[in-house]
Amino acid sequence: VTAIGRWAFGQGIDCLKRLVIPASITDIDTNSLIYCDELTSIEVDKDNTQYASVDGILYNKAVTESVFVPYGITGVVEIPEAMTKISDYMFQNRKNLTGVKMHDGVTAIGKYAFSNCLGINSFTVTKNITEIESDAFHGCYKLWEIYNLSGLEIEKGGDVYTAPYGGIGLYALLIMNSATLPGGMHKTDEGFTFYTASGKTYLVDYTGTESQITLPEKFERHSYIINTFAFFDNNNITSISIPE
Repeated sequence: VTAIGRWAFGQGIDCLKRLVIPASITDIDTNSLIYCDELTSIEVDKDNTQYASVDGILYNKAVTESVFVPYGITGVVEIPEAMTKISDYMFQNRKNLTGVKMHDGVTAIGKYAFSNCLGINSFTVTKNITEIESDAFHGCYKLWEIYNLSGLEIEKGGDVYTAPYGGIGLYALLIMNSATLPGGMHKTDEGFTFYTASGKTYLVDYTGTESQITLPEKFERHSYIINTFAFFDNNNITSISIPE
């Protein structure tokens, strides 16, 4: 086998969790994997001349560019040392991704690189980042906290169509210039996530399993604001009771 063609692993194999690429494969159409929502790991034979894999992600042989990140990937991904740019579309729609660990050699983040990554709540812009391309963080409604160690002038809010730096600050509640400052995120046993920033408290997320919920009257004796997109993508909720 020398190649994998478009739609090779189509809708009928959406439960695929692991894919092993032999040394003989020299061409992979990544559209062959777009329906594999549960795929968590791609492994490449070390003798393959075109591709390599690191932590379950498919890269070119030199590991300077990503080829395909499995849709089922979870947790925090460490960017390989050889990469200097987060590839365009690299993590788009990887909703179980919670963060990335970037080394100081990374200088750019490509377009749509993290778009619709709803699992990312906090992001560190490392010190040598000089460019964040258009829509790199489009649809990151849950990105509330940014540690900006770069020279970029990232600000909170803005217009969704014209926001600079890929829209990274659109939904931010707090932007800090030191990675040592503590975050203000707190999760209750009931599944509510609160975030405190600039003297205000926000209800930012709900990850509980109840379909009928009653919101807390206060959080640690403080009144709070129900934040933008707080219940986004919570399709199991049928009833919400809001206290006075």
